[in-house]
Amino acid sequence: MGTFHLVDHKADVGVEATGRTFAEALECASMGMLSVITDPGTVRPHERVTVSVASDDIDALVVDWLNELLYLHESDGFIPAKVHLTFDSEAVSVKGTCVGERVYPEHRTPGTAVKAATYHQLEVSGNGVWRIRVVLDV
Repeated sequence: MGTFHLVDHKADVGVEATGRTFAEALECASMGMLSVITDPGTVRPHERVTVSVASDDIDALVVDWLNELLYLHESDGFIPAKVHLTFDSEAVSVKGTCVGERVYPEHRTPGTAVKAATYHQLEVSGNGVWRIRVVLDV
């Protein structure tokens, strides 16, 4: 099973995630980013949302996916409690099932607003274990 942990980074927040597969590592990076916004343990699994993202390369896919989750949160108030991804390496795309709820201020543990996932010091590698390191603009 993959993991994530937050890493110190000047005025921004870094997330480092690992997984046995790229999809699992990106799932963990997603949960790491979402844990900056709120405590995922307080999010109830009331609704299922499907999200698909395709990109030019795997680095862009990481940033585009995370930013799509941020857009979903900012535009619809939806925040996942859990994310399950399917990765298509040929199409450089992911399809995700996000289970969570539309969150209102009184229902969530306040965290830090995340503006965007960035390319700054982005690292994506996979050799037996996948590792994703991404810096979030807060």
